[in-house]
Amino acid sequence: VIDGAGQPIGDAMIETWQADAAGRFNSPTDPRGAAEATPAGFRSLARVFADESGTIVVHTVKPGALPAEDGAVEAPHINVGLFARGMLERLYTRLYFPEDTDAHASDPVLSAVPEADRPKLIAEKTDRGYHLTIHVQNTEGR
Repeated sequence: VIDGAGQPIGDAMIETWQADAAGRFNSPTDPRGAAEATPAGFRSLARVFADESGTIVVHTVKPGALPAEDGAVEAPHINVGLFARGMLERLYTRLYFPEDTDAHASDPVLSAVPEADRPKLIAEKTDRGYHLTIHVQNTEGR
């Protein structure tokens, strides 16, 4: 997590909320009804603090695609809420996965983001999982 001056935000905290591997939320409000989480014991929510370098590590499963309210399909993603110094309210973003490019094209939320900004929401695949740098203040003039 990086601030507008390019400095790490060592006191940031994120809250993630995501579907399980089958694309279902661990919620009684899931319109498809109750189901066992995939994998068993999976929790849809996490809260994690940054270290002094602004790094936050979340151990989770890759979510499956899930139905959107309008009948479309949302690409696999993780919802992220960010809390940090000087912020009175959390900021929201999403993390998408680079291998799901076909699903990105029809995702209703990602499609609403200006095309030039969409890459900022797509994580990079690494040897250990995925990496996404979250810039709290835009330094590109948009």
